[in-house]
Amino acid sequence: MRLGFLLALLSCGGVSPRPASPGPRGWRYVFSLDEALGRLDAEICFDGPPPPSLRSTDAEAEPLLLSATAHVGGRDVDISAREGRIALPAGCSCARYAVDLERATDRRRGVRLATRSGEDVVLPTGSWLWGPVRRPAGFRATARFRLPPSVNVSVPWPREGEDFVLREPAYHFMAYAAFGRFEIEEYDAAGTTLQVARLDGPDGRPDAVLVREWLTAQAGAAASLYGRLGFDRAQIVVLPVGPAAEDSPAPFGTVSRGGGASLIILLAENADPVRLRCDWVAVHELTHLSLPFVRREDAWISEGIATYFQEVLRARGGLVDPIEAWRAMDVGFRQGRRGTGRTLQDESRLMFRTFAFQRVYWGGAAIAFFADVEIRAHSGGRKSLESALRTMDPFATRTLSADEVMAQIDRAVGAPIFSRIARRHLASREAPDPAETYRRLGIVREEIGVRLVDGPDSAIRDAITAARDPDPPLQETRGSPGGSPAP
Repeated sequence: MRLGFLLALLSCGGVSPRPASPGPRGWRYVFSLDEALGRLDAEICFDGPPPPSLRSTDAEAEPLLLSATAHVGGRDVDISAREGRIALPAGCSCARYAVDLERATDRRRGVRLATRSGEDVVLPTGSWLWGPVRRPAGFRATARFRLPPSVNVSVPWPREGEDFVLREPAYHFMAYAAFGRFEIEEYDAAGTTLQVARLDGPDGRPDAVLVREWLTAQAGAAASLYGRLGFDRAQIVVLPVGPAAEDSPAPFGTVSRGGGASLIILLAENADPVRLRCDWVAVHELTHLSLPFVRREDAWISEGIATYFQEVLRARGGLVDPIEAWRAMDVGFRQGRRGTGRTLQDESRLMFRTFAFQRVYWGGAAIAFFADVEIRAHSGGRKSLESALRTMDPFATRTLSADEVMAQIDRAVGAPIFSRIARRHLASREAPDPAETYRRLGIVREEIGVRLVDGPDSAIRDAITAARDPDPPLQETRGSPGGSPAP
């Protein structure tokens, strides 16, 4: 399923003086919206000399620009964006730009991932946040919103009084913003503060109690990966949609980490509380936020690990019985046979052209499953896939390749187990066959579903779904949503 949101924006441009001088010490943004949420006006003022140019992380931002000016020598000078950048005139102290939100959310010509939900607007920050190409050491940026009465804003950035703080990842990764007449509710879940915005939908807003119980349970299950979630705060936007299939109470979710942990999730208006509690989507997305960001062509490793753990963690969190988790995983492995005849490596690289999502997600999940079992057996239960993942910083500002992730897992394990298993299956046109691993674990595949029996390594099977890994919950190398070392 596809989601629709995004915005538009702009910046000011020119060339800074050539003489050696310190870079900008910081920026101050002020964003203003009109009553109809059809236009966003932005002002950026610089502490120190301006940067040479501004850019957006979203290629679709430039066409949304209505106007842009730079304040130089007491007067405003018109500036324009070109090839995704805005050059700033020398001596520019402030810049202003206006963004067409109506166009951004127009489904006929708007921006990918931008939408209106009732009277509310949801869109990626990249469509309206323009920033410096290079940020010097010590750079600091803050943002303040001037909103019409009763209008609120939901962004993933940490707040200091009236200001939001934009850390390095805000300019490196995509994030989402919501503007509208919703309220933001905060509650603790598994030691993390969830900042939840329930948007308007076809039949009003989702029930507050339903949403709170659902997200609290999902966060608790996801937290069992490391003993707690890998971030202190998360922005969650719940976007209601019309009736969905009975087994899809939350038909779509997506995460981002542009300045903080962020989750957008669709919620069906006919969501049944029991089915919603058992659903996998929120656990899957929250698991992504506990892992590093991996480049798109290597989706098999990021989606595969999240898909494997979505089943494991729901069992650990008590959302489903362990047997149901193994049955769901087996259904997925069967679905993972669907491909286009390419190798798993090629399917992953071409996934958004071939739409072979099941093959990539569940092929990657099988690799994660096989590796987890092998790591536990190799280490006598002292290590696991999750203990290796704990050594990584999920909010690092650099996008990783699958090779880099595999190398770090292997180093943490002390043996090239993950990479060896992965490379064998990545080169194959056949879906991974779990038969031998099932035999070891005492998982018997039947015509429909599976049953559990005693096997040589059934203790490993039970440990996977029943308890956290015995290692410390988090390593010092893990980071906060701002990209700095965790305290």
